[in-house]
Amino acid sequence: EKGGDWQKTVDLDDGLKLELVRIPAGQFVMGDADGHPDEWPRTVVKIEKPFWMSRCEITNEQFNSFDPTHDSTVEPMHGYQFGIHGYPVNQPRQPVVRVSWNRAMAFCRWLSKRTGRECNLPTEAQWEYACRAGAATPLSYGEATSDFSAWANLSDARHAAIDPFG
Repeated sequence: EKGGDWQKTVDLDDGLKLELVRIPAGQFVMGDADGHPDEWPRTVVKIEKPFWMSRCEITNEQFNSFDPTHDSTVEPMHGYQFGIHGYPVNQPRQPVVRVSWNRAMAFCRWLSKRTGRECNLPTEAQWEYACRAGAATPLSYGEATSDFSAWANLSDARHAAIDPFG
């Protein structure tokens, strides 16, 4: 493992790395009073100890270090382009998909053996705390109507009406 007190890099296989970031202890309000019933009531959640979390989603190439037979295949959609129905999601740097909870936990056990440290999937509270990044708004950069262009590589409403197959 390499890195400072807030980041670490773990070698997986043949130079393939997994970047981790340290999420500090703290607290936040979890839930949404205006959301679905399973998001009620709003509750103060304390994260008692700091924890390490992957900087990004686990990629196909990282998961394939553990399971070389896994193929995330193609994401079906209504379009047909370049002889493919849907679009590929099995490129090496894309996030791994079509992994059951049991396989994800097996990956965590494999990673634990490789690193000598206990690795797990984040709890719901850890995930939300990390995603909020200290914000009290619905999204880490503000409200749902806020300009996200500085924080996310996404298209805006102007592109939603474009039909690529029309």
